[in-house]
Amino acid sequence: MIKVNISTYGSVNKEVGWHFKDINIEQATTTVENVLKSVELGDGRTLFDLVGEEGKIKSSYIILLNGRPLWDSEGLKIQITSGDLVTAMDVIEIMGGG
Repeated sequence: MIKVNISTYGSVNKEVGWHFKDINIEQATTTVENVLKSVELGDGRTLFDLVGEEGKIKSSYIILLNGRPLWDSEGLKIQITSGDLVTAMDVIEIMGGG
């Protein structure tokens, strides 16, 4: 069994209604994508349905694994180990001015 910590920020936090959750995965190995698909939101969707599509991360969201950004579909295939932290949040755009 793998214990994974999930955290959410920004609009993801507002959408799911929680900031932090621990989940247990019964499999011996799993990926970031499978973890996101295993987190049910209460309305029939999963966390992956919110932040991903067709095996990739939607452009308006970012997924972090232990604080490191996963930018593409290859990042979703990274193996998770027990104690990892997966963070889902929206992309924050910095506005500059003069």
